[in-house]
Amino acid sequence: MPRCDDRDRLLTEYRDAVVMFSASVSRLKECNGHTDENAFAVAQRATEHARLHSENARLMLEMHRAEQGC
Repeated sequence: MPRCDDRDRLLTEYRDAVVMFSASVSRLKECNGHTDENAFAVAQRATEHARLHSENARLMLEMHRAEQGC
């Protein structure tokens, strides 16, 4: 497969987003059982934001692959 700088960039963005999502899930799990509801709410919002970011990055990569065939 020929090298595609755009695909490589999108793939890196997707990998980074997945790592951030995984880290946010770990932080959310750490809040489980804590009495501080605010900490859980903050972690939950951060996790949802990271999930959406990773999904967006995946979709951008898939769109590029479909459009460019790479």
